[in-house]
Amino acid sequence: MEAIDARMGRMAPSQLIEPGPSQDQLQTILAAGARAPDHGRMQPWRSVVIEGESRKRFGDLMAQSLAKREPDSPPTKLDGERAKAMRAPTIVVVVASVKENPKVPEIELPADDWRAFNL
Repeated sequence: MEAIDARMGRMAPSQLIEPGPSQDQLQTILAAGARAPDHGRMQPWRSVVIEGESRKRFGDLMAQSLAKREPDSPPTKLDGERAKAMRAPTIVVVVASVKENPKVPEIELPADDWRAFNL
């Protein structure tokens, strides 16, 4: 029942404040994520932890990505995109690169256009 309680009590990112998870807590989170079901043992995911000043650079990358996708974006929209990276003290980005595996039926692979995050 703890997982449901945690899910029901979750907060929006704009409500998160310092400090983020400790290194021990973060290692537990990442270890749990690495145990995701993977019957093909492909382990196509990687986790990137972004904290501190690195969030500003990440926000800049997010704004650059938005500007490429939407060239007519006004500066206020780009600033809003940039600010998203500062809403939480710790960001864990999960990236997946799925390759074909003869042991895994195609129907069980993610769609080609799947992306873990919109960057």
